[in-house]
Amino acid sequence: MKIKKLTAFILALCMILTSVIALDLTESGKAAGTGEVTAYAYNEGGDEDETANTSTSDGTEVIDMSGVTLSADTLYLISFDDYYYSSDDVSVTFLNVPYYMSDNDGKTTYTVTSSNAAFVPGSNVYFELYDNVLCISTSVKGVTVLTVTINGASYNITLISGSISMTNSALLQKGKKYKTAITQDFNGQYSIPLSSFTWSSTNTSAVSVSKSGLIKAKKKGNAVIYAIYGNVRLGCAVSVATKKTIKAIKKAVWIGKNCSYSQPKRMQSKYYDCSSLVWKAYKSAGITVMSKSYAPVAADIARWLVKTKKNKLMKFKNSGVKKMTYNAGDLGFNYGSSNGRFKNINHVEMFIGYEYAGYYGGKAHLYPKWANRFSGYYTNYIVHFDL
Repeated sequence: MKIKKLTAFILALCMILTSVIALDLTESGKAAGTGEVTAYAYNEGGDEDETANTSTSDGTEVIDMSGVTLSADTLYLISFDDYYYSSDDVSVTFLNVPYYMSDNDGKTTYTVTSSNAAFVPGSNVYFELYDNVLCISTSVKGVTVLTVTINGASYNITLISGSISMTNSALLQKGKKYKTAITQDFNGQYSIPLSSFTWSSTNTSAVSVSKSGLIKAKKKGNAVIYAIYGNVRLGCAVSVATKKTIKAIKKAVWIGKNCSYSQPKRMQSKYYDCSSLVWKAYKSAGITVMSKSYAPVAADIARWLVKTKKNKLMKFKNSGVKKMTYNAGDLGFNYGSSNGRFKNINHVEMFIGYEYAGYYGGKAHLYPKWANRFSGYYTNYIVHFDL
């Protein structure tokens, strides 16, 4: 009798212990019931979230995308000329996702289709998904609607891809108005109105610009005109000069491109050297540089400007370029070894303005421009040639 009672007690105790163990396992999420698996996703803090997703009877995880939205449904992939900035891709973020979706994370799957046959996902349109951010890159220009189906949910993204540019340098005549020319290439499928840009001038006393991009050359001087659209910043370095100065500059550029360099033949029509180029250019505009009949050498031109015209011989500095101190038509001079001439000068160049190279550190990056030298060339001195 005692043996039977002991056996019954042991059996009852085992049943109680089994019930407690089963309860603990269920509450801890380690085991729930036949054919059911509890799924996990990690939140921003790295803790487990047991309620984010559900699962099927075969153990396949089902991601809950019901509350997921996009940070934007229209993306602009616009390339533009700027030495310091390049736009190779655009991105969109999936919001309110129950876990961080990434390529090759083992549970995120997505496909992309395009409404425009010119855009071929995987062939000329490329995608990268990392931590819920989808990056899109392409060199195709135009407009398409990309349908991204991810974890069973579909999202439409309008992609506008193309390029815009504005001339980076302009020489304008004092008192004239000019319409800004912005070149756009979206394969004929899209166009940005000029009024949609935000326009500004760094020197409104010399150059002003309207909300529609109409530029007014008010007085002799320089400014950078900006046209901003989204994250795109276009710039143009504008120099304002008199009609005579512009005529001289155009002649100087033409001589440098179409005539041959020769000191012995410098005064002949199809030849030039540095000083005869300047002399001939100004003569074509009705301006006499020292002599009406013969071009003086570079050192004599500098001495004439300083001694006779009372102009200051200034050192040519990068700070002067940044501040746009120098004006179109000014003359730059170089010196060398002792030659017995004024300041040992042996070369002269005509300054014709600035070239906008990009925007960096909150400022425009500029190069000096010359009639017969490459942009970025520097001389030792420069003298204002006021007309």
